[in-house]
Amino acid sequence: AQVGVVFFMFLIGLEMPLTMLRRLGGKVLSAGHAALAVPFLLGMFAALRLRDEYQPDGVHTGPFLLFVALSVSVTAFPVLARILADRGLTGTRLGAMGLAMAGVGDVTAWCALGVVVAEVRSDSPLGVLVAVAEVVAFTLLLWFVVRPALAHVLRVLESRRGGVLPIGTLITFFVLICAVTTNVLGVHAIFGAFLAGVVMPRSSRTVRDFAHRTEGLALWLLLPFFFAAVGLQTRLQSVFSLSALGVLGLVLLVAVAGKIGGTFAAARVAGEGNRESLGLGVMMNCRGLTELVVLNVGLSLGVIDSRLFAVLVVMTLVTTVATDPLLRLLRLDQLSQTPGGGLLPVEAPSQTQGTAGTRQP
Repeated sequence: AQVGVVFFMFLIGLEMPLTMLRRLGGKVLSAGHAALAVPFLLGMFAALRLRDEYQPDGVHTGPFLLFVALSVSVTAFPVLARILADRGLTGTRLGAMGLAMAGVGDVTAWCALGVVVAEVRSDSPLGVLVAVAEVVAFTLLLWFVVRPALAHVLRVLESRRGGVLPIGTLITFFVLICAVTTNVLGVHAIFGAFLAGVVMPRSSRTVRDFAHRTEGLALWLLLPFFFAAVGLQTRLQSVFSLSALGVLGLVLLVAVAGKIGGTFAAARVAGEGNRESLGLGVMMNCRGLTELVVLNVGLSLGVIDSRLFAVLVVMTLVTTVATDPLLRLLRLDQLSQTPGGGLLPVEAPSQTQGTAGTRQP
């Protein structure tokens, strides 16, 4: 299950729209962060309400509040990409805008989760700063040193015949080494796998082939074990009491109102119409497998207990399942040919094919 999550995070990093994020204007960055910040702030207030009953013993208030707030703020970029592809919205301006905002929010959310994990694993504020500084240094090393070196090595190996298997082995070891490194540095292994995907050369034919093969292995063989593990840890009976149903209603209200409301307000300020802004809010409300990975990290670290874990899993399922029907109801495909103002030009960036975003179950 953990190996499946590691390679799933590698695929997420590999499909991050770096070209899109580089050319984003300030409006898209602001809207993407608003879609994260509003539910985060509302989640902090909800966590204050829940801490007396749901904060585990031995866990400091700070990590608990931050994790609960973050858990209602995540958007699942891979699942959203698949839903938009099924709805025929990926190549439209509105679909590209939604993917861009989800990408901005995901990068910020993973950074925030890394700080939370470092805080839980460290015994002092100085330890948190050291862990964060080490991860930042490792990220800079990967981006400025390893990334160009990796591109050069792949070009050399691809120029030789029969080099597919050694290159695949090289990429596999690189992903695992990055995962182990961030785990040793005091944050979770998934961050190293994510960084490995981000710095991987996207133009390489072998990388695309490796991603396609890894997708089949991770999504259809290994990740079902992760889903089974999440199911075994989810005690739904703890949700069906009056107090727990009240907590579930509060969490759903905060998650949905924060995501849709925050995105709607930011998009309206940026010049989008009511229907487009509401559609973007529905897109940002999609959580999916990314949220389950985040929740599993929190449960494994002891930041949340099994009762709150079950509540957040139900919230994840409800908001994810509701995304496609709500998009159908809004009929955003009728707006795909409508030019106008907004955050992005009509031309949509090309997406990485054969990765988790295109075949997410």
